[in-house]
Amino acid sequence: MKPLLTIAFLVVATTALQAQHHALNELTRHFETLHGVYPYHWVCTGDTIKCDTNDDGVVGYKVSGLWVSSCETPRDLWCYIMDLPLDNEEEAELPVTAVRRIDVDTFIARLNRMTRQQWRLPTREEWLFVYHGGIFSEGYRYCGSNRPEWVAWYRGTSGGRLHPVGERIPNEVDMYDMLGNAAEWVTVGDSIQAIGGCCLDPSPKNNPDHMFTQAPPSMQGFRLVFTEAQWFW
Repeated sequence: MKPLLTIAFLVVATTALQAQHHALNELTRHFETLHGVYPYHWVCTGDTIKCDTNDDGVVGYKVSGLWVSSCETPRDLWCYIMDLPLDNEEEAELPVTAVRRIDVDTFIARLNRMTRQQWRLPTREEWLFVYHGGIFSEGYRYCGSNRPEWVAWYRGTSGGRLHPVGERIPNEVDMYDMLGNAAEWVTVGDSIQAIGGCCLDPSPKNNPDHMFTQAPPSMQGFRLVFTEAQWFW
């Protein structure tokens, strides 16, 4: 009987994983950028939670980290999750902006039900850690480069308007548009701040702490994270 029970368990588990995989694939299609990057990346925080040895004597390490959406949330994904019509296909890959906190909370709740994950807005500390390249930081003045025109949409490069997500060079952990384009919401305790500057800034600042007063609501968007630990063998 044990082999039959094992097979039955594997069938049920495989079916559940296939359903989750299908949902993630559908969401991936809406997250993809012109560069074909993956929708999100795992960013190691450098904290080893646990180590263990497998049957072959190989030592593995359980490391904490963040899954971070590679780009600011685009309008087509917003409309897909919120079941809204996309009024202009040409604006599908622009970051969604001018949204209310209650609507973002609804968006996150729906996304979490679809993916069975716990997406949320990043904290200010998490956002800054990712902005600077995490543990792989190369010490650039700006997010991913010493040349702001390579990585950021600000007034000198943007023409004073939003651009599709993911068209600039990413930083060390494959994050796009953390400097310029739309400013991004982060949590500070129970409050929300917009950080990272926007496409209306006369010039980008290399200290993102000084940017959260620059962007009007019409130029504020968001990206999402969730916390998870992974084993590395």
